[in-house]
Amino acid sequence: ELHQIAQSQFYYWQKKLTTSSTEPESVIVPVSMSSSPMTLVVETPGGYRVSVHDASAIALLPQVMKYLP
Repeated sequence: ELHQIAQSQFYYWQKKLTTSSTEPESVIVPVSMSSSPMTLVVETPGGYRVSVHDASAIALLPQVMKYLP
């Protein structure tokens, strides 16, 4: 009422914003790194780009990816 939003409009947007997307879930694939310096780059469908330059940081990648859309 304060923001002059119809009840039906509120529930429409509430449902739209809380419903899970139809995109398939991301899949984490194990990657083995060689001893030579290289960069692993992961791009998400949401437009995020994660670059990993250190093999020891690979262990953190699943935790980072679960917070990206």
